[in-house]
Amino acid sequence: MSNTKKSSSAVESAVNHTFPSAETLPERIAQQIQNNHYVAAYDALRTLPRSPLNLSCLGVLAMRIGHAEEAIRVFRGMVLTPGTTICRSDAGDTLLINYATALLLGNLPSGALDVLGNLQNRDALPAVQIRSAIKRWASGLSFWRRWDWKLNHIEPPNCSVPIDFAPGIFPIAIQSHGVTLAESELGQALDRAGRHSKHHQLSD
Repeated sequence: MSNTKKSSSAVESAVNHTFPSAETLPERIAQQIQNNHYVAAYDALRTLPRSPLNLSCLGVLAMRIGHAEEAIRVFRGMVLTPGTTICRSDAGDTLLINYATALLLGNLPSGALDVLGNLQNRDALPAVQIRSAIKRWASGLSFWRRWDWKLNHIEPPNCSVPIDFAPGIFPIAIQSHGVTLAESELGQALDRAGRHSKHHQLSD
């Protein structure tokens, strides 16, 4: 089986009860994502129906091409209960991490931390990366700004948090530099780990 066919058939759910199991991306767009042609994939996805899978991929692509505000709008609509600032109970960890990442790129680190607080698996690697980036950024603030952040989680005006990782998790297995990165499997592993942790907490 070719890599293209593998990638097309590997499109699967990254969030429990959100993506139908039969939902897939068009093979052309999956190939564009594999080849890091994010602008082309983004432009193509914008012409397709707004299914949960398409929206999730669109949000990640928006982050990767520098459209943080659009990514925030996309993931806000998928994560929050309509008319509230409360995260939906069925929003899985992958979706929450993507929303938190979008908020971080939108210069809202306090919002990112608030969203990460809803994770079932709070020690997931992407969550650790986000918190580490915020910690490094906060350590470089002036004394009073750092104190205000520590006590009240108030960001300085026009703050910017540098990151050292690719933003967002695609709900699709992608290939980069000859290595398959099954990010969809990562998403499902995050959700399974969270459910396992929650089960043990309830059992204690």
